[in-house]
Amino acid sequence: MSKRNTNQDSTVVENQATTPIVAENPIWKTIFWATFGIVAMLTLYLATQTGVNADEDYQAKYSESLMNWYSGKDVTAETFERRGAPMYIYGGFFEVIAGATNKMLGNTPESVPYHNARHILVAIFGLLTMFFTAMTLRRIVNWRAATIALLLMALSPYFLGNAIMNPKDIPFAAGFAIALYYIIRFFQTMPDDINWKIVAGLAMGFALAFGTRAGGVLLFAYFGLFALVHVVSKYGLGKFFADKALLIKYLKFSLIAAIGGYVIALLCWPFGLIKPFSNPFVALAKFEELSNSISVLYKGETFMSNEVPTSYALRSLFQTTPLIVLFGLLLSIPLSLKMLKRHGTVITFIVFFSAIFPIAYVMMKHSNMYNQWRHLLFVYPGVIALTTLAINALYEFLESKNKNFALGFLVLLGLGLINPLLHIIKNQGLSYIYYNEAVGGVKPQLGNYETDYWGVSMRQGIEYLEKQGVLKENMDKPVTIVSNMGYALEVYTKKYGDKVKWVYADYKQRYNTKQGGKPANLRWDYGLFISLFVPSDQLRAGSWPMKSATIHTVEVAGTPVLAVMQQDTAQRIVKARESLAANNLAEATTLLQAEVAAHPDNEIALSELAECQLNGANFAAAKATADLMLKIAPQNKVAYYFKGLAQAQMQDTNGAINSLKMSLKCEPSFVPASELLGKLLGQKR
Repeated sequence: MSKRNTNQDSTVVENQATTPIVAENPIWKTIFWATFGIVAMLTLYLATQTGVNADEDYQAKYSESLMNWYSGKDVTAETFERRGAPMYIYGGFFEVIAGATNKMLGNTPESVPYHNARHILVAIFGLLTMFFTAMTLRRIVNWRAATIALLLMALSPYFLGNAIMNPKDIPFAAGFAIALYYIIRFFQTMPDDINWKIVAGLAMGFALAFGTRAGGVLLFAYFGLFALVHVVSKYGLGKFFADKALLIKYLKFSLIAAIGGYVIALLCWPFGLIKPFSNPFVALAKFEELSNSISVLYKGETFMSNEVPTSYALRSLFQTTPLIVLFGLLLSIPLSLKMLKRHGTVITFIVFFSAIFPIAYVMMKHSNMYNQWRHLLFVYPGVIALTTLAINALYEFLESKNKNFALGFLVLLGLGLINPLLHIIKNQGLSYIYYNEAVGGVKPQLGNYETDYWGVSMRQGIEYLEKQGVLKENMDKPVTIVSNMGYALEVYTKKYGDKVKWVYADYKQRYNTKQGGKPANLRWDYGLFISLFVPSDQLRAGSWPMKSATIHTVEVAGTPVLAVMQQDTAQRIVKARESLAANNLAEATTLLQAEVAAHPDNEIALSELAECQLNGANFAAAKATADLMLKIAPQNKVAYYFKGLAQAQMQDTNGAINSLKMSLKCEPSFVPASELLGKLLGQKR
């Protein structure tokens, strides 16, 4: 078979239906490789600056389970679950590589070097995603388009931020980017110029995607659909099926790529490997049925991830994507016919389909979506390809009119990337927390949309305590730290041994813990709380973080994403609870009054003080305390309930009814408010 010249600067597509263009200036190839070198160094550096993310508790444990499986120690990887999550249904492509790398380096789980190595590996897969996306544009257009695609992708803060620490969605996206490149090459070179490098590359794209997540099976379906479009466009179905030699050649290379990718993926996946013809499809069905859902913040409201509005994924993508990319996407609509004429039916269809179909599909299926559009990162190579083709079409049109117009357009593109670049530079390791200028940046989103849902800012919180000398070698006395991001805290404090005791607690329950499965009061010295799961009304009201107790905040674009809190040595709330347990209401009330005096923005102290005042029949004081609490937490059901209770006792029935209705507006299923409201309404009849 003949070998196609891959160094040419003109573009060859499946039906040769291209519009002739002026030969490209060879400087663009040099510019591309220089740019990629800078991007690679930046990405790998940022991977060393980011923090442990929330999912790595699951991923690292699964990685270790896989290492045990391959070394013959146990077979738990075949059924491995972590905190109710069925990790065994995920392919182990990345985790096998990460586990083997850490074994060679001698790193142990729940240590910082272990996770640093994982992040560098994630960054390599992120770079593969960028590289093959750019190379796709090189194959379709030229080196200039490849350079534009690379810059658009590398300077997309949300993508880049995930590309340095997300061990599931980034390898999955890399598989799609590699497959997209080799699918296009496959159809550009079939049937006369196909070579085994293309087939092997296509197999690796299939293997990486399918070997990361069972949903990678979609790539096989994509390939079949694209093949159908290619055959119809180039030959027509009748002619194709009539030519048996041609049909056999297509089937041979296609099946080798598909079967090769399938086998390689299974070799890294114990659950799939033990029953290769059934378990991958069992896993796919389990993904479809997966009911595990988490709370997500959207438009100021909290939804379970399996109940988010249909617009969730699309809106998230538009909010967190640079405007210059969105400009290119919108531009692709009026320029679609020009792109079709320039690049041919197959290429244009592949790019449009890979960018648009997955988003439309999850909206149609109302899929379970965790935290913005991270599950859809695999569409970004297609999005960038479509954006770049549209930008290139406009560039070529301007160049045909006046070269200075085209040059000016490139300058405008560069200006459009300045803000995303500055965001990445200013927020190293946290760049994924990004909202574009169309929605006002990050600051207006606090309390309306999510910020650091990965919890990677825990690293900066711990580093602050170390700089302040709170955490250091040979500490005089143990320090208790509470956080709503437990695994990262465990990793970063493990080196201090028993000198640091860490405890997981939700911010709303920061004085509570469970000992032996039983609720218990919690004493702590320092608290590290990310904004995730903090009541959205408190975030919007600006009452988080608690200013009177917060000694440091980690911020992104002037917006707090993590608070480092210091607890008074008096531990008044815990002591007040102990007094109540001993039936000493007066002492508990006094302690809580002292806590409120010291920390007037402590909504938990205010809530418990209002309850004590109600129990002590001090109804006017209870109402006043509830009103103070509502300034901090404007949508707190308990505060409205306590206020309604106090008003009812003060014979303000109408006021009580209004307060109880507000309580139920905050949470319609709140039984105490519902019962009291029913009683008061009955008395009015």
